[in-house]
Amino acid sequence: MTQLLSSTAEILLEQILDSIAFSGPDMDMLELQQLISTILSQYDVKPALVASGHPDLWQKIKLFLAGKRLEGLSRSTLKGYELELRIFSMHVLKATDEITTGDIRIYLSEFEAS
Repeated sequence: MTQLLSSTAEILLEQILDSIAFSGPDMDMLELQQLISTILSQYDVKPALVASGHPDLWQKIKLFLAGKRLEGLSRSTLKGYELELRIFSMHVLKATDEITTGDIRIYLSEFEAS
C-alpha cells in the first residue's frame, strides 16, 4: 500500500494486514489473536463517538435509569430523565470519568432563561 495514510485507524489497519500477509495463510486463530493483540498494545484504543453520545456515558445512563426504575419512579418520570440525559449525552461527548463540573455548567447554561 503506497497511499498516504490519513488516520491512526488506517495506519493500524495497514499494520495488521501487513503482519497477516507476512505471517502467511497457515496462521491459526490463536496466532492471529496474539498478533492483533501485540499490535493493539501499541495503541490507546477507545470507543468511537456516536451520534447518541459516548458509549460509556450511555451505558451509565441506562444503569442509572434501571436503578430509578427499581426505586419505583413513575414511567413518566423515567421518560423525562431519559430524555434529559439523552440530550445531555449528545452535547457532552465524553466518557463519564472525563466529564467535569465545567462541562455540566456549560451544558446547563445553554438552557438558562435569558
